[in-house]
Amino acid sequence: MNIDVKEVVKNNETVWQVKLNDRPLHFRCQAEAEAFAERLATRIEAPHALPETFFDGDSEFVAPETD
Repeated sequence: MNIDVKEVVKNNETVWQVKLNDRPLHFRCQAEAEAFAERLATRIEAPHALPETFFDGDSEFVAPETD
């Protein structure tokens, strides 16, 4: 995922934009935008474990073991 932070003009007002791939989010100040982008990047890069089982609404699925 690409995360970009830049200053933009929106509705005749200068705001800070954090762009997640093609999805823009706007913030009032640079510090808020950069803090959000940093927190998001940390969460994306964090290790994620898949659950051993999950329920799909009809039946329970047990993930196969991997080595």
